Amino acid sequence: MAERGESRAHAARSTGFAILLSSAATRTLAATAARNRRAPPTRGGRRDLGNDTSPLNMDPPLHLVHIKILAADLLSLTVQQTSPPSFLRRGRTVARAELVGIVISRDRREKFLRFLIDDGTGCVPCILWLNHQYLNANTSSGPSGSDPTAEMALKMSEEVRLGTLVRVRGKIVMYRGAIQIAVRDVVLEKDPNAEVLHWLQCVCLAKECYDLPPAQGAT
Repeated sequence: MAERGESRAHAARSTGFAILLSSAATRTLAATAARNRRAPPTRGGRRDLGNDTSPLNMDPPLHLVHIKILAADLLSLTVQQTSPPSFLRRGRTVARAELVGIVISRDRREKFLRFLIDDGTGCVPCILWLNHQYLNANTSSGPSGSDPTAEMALKMSEEVRLGTLVRVRGKIVMYRGAIQIAVRDVVLEKDPNAEVLHWLQCVCLAKECYDLPPAQGAT
């Protein structure tokens, strides 16, 4: 009975997101389309900017930023078997991601915290390394030395609790054949609307930036 209840709650949550996205995303994309109709003629699906190569008008390489992404899109990235592995979204290299979801599992070990977040489209495994504190204990400063990195990791690990809504940013990595996030930072989201807003941002950024064909020299 508990499993069926959780399944119904998950389905209701996903349905609620779909309804909100349907109306809000439609308004947002309609505004975008209106702007595009007023834009200069396109060349190959992009605005023709002529010789304007200012930073604001050039496509930023996506691997330099944390892209806002949904779990389903993250888990479906194309993996290139390089060393270390690299990841492609529509032919553009991505290396870092930002997700918002609910913590549904948590496994604290001596040197790391492994947890799973669910954003309604899928579940993403995340790992937060805590072993900075042990490395610090072996330095010349001794155990009394203060390691800000270790302190920050420990503080973030305390924010990750079952059922909480969190925003996670980190590096996309492979572990045992599966994509996961090596966490850089975790923020507890107190506004329940943050997850829906993240969905909308993902839709808009995919439309206006992430899924556009890569410009020459930018991947």
